[in-house]
Amino acid sequence: MYMSIVSSGNLRRFSQFLIKFKVNILYTLSGIFTSNT
Repeated sequence: MYMSIVSSGNLRRFSQFLIKFKVNILYTLSGIFTSNT
């Protein structure tokens, strides 16, 4: 059932969500590091 959901086209949306999630974490970490220095 999970594979059918992934293959139905939600994989692209899910990957975009992961990319945005990683970018947000990177920006947050970089902001913390720059504010500490």
